[in-house]
Amino acid sequence: MDNLTWLTRGYAKQCNGEWEHGPGIKIQTLDNPGWMLQINLEETDLEGRTFENQESGEVSEEYDPTQVTSWWVCRVEKKQFFAACGAHDLEAVISIFRNWVEGRDP
Repeated sequence: MDNLTWLTRGYAKQCNGEWEHGPGIKIQTLDNPGWMLQINLEETDLEGRTFENQESGEVSEEYDPTQVTSWWVCRVEKKQFFAACGAHDLEAVISIFRNWVEGRDP
């Protein structure tokens, strides 16, 4: 199963009449350009679970519409999984989250 389908099924499974009214899952664009992914871990089996921060590549300091550099930053803080990544790396950060959930090495 691809990572986006896995994420949507995981979201649906987590919905219990209350959890989905909180922060849930947010996917937004960044202006450098890129993506931001936030996933609420509160009241899930992942709350309090250790996550080793991950970084790859280098974020461009100046906007460049032709940038194809791959980069991401992933961490867990304040009961949230947070990832920021390049314009072509959303799949990669969803995969990092999935591997953590499924107990696989990064």
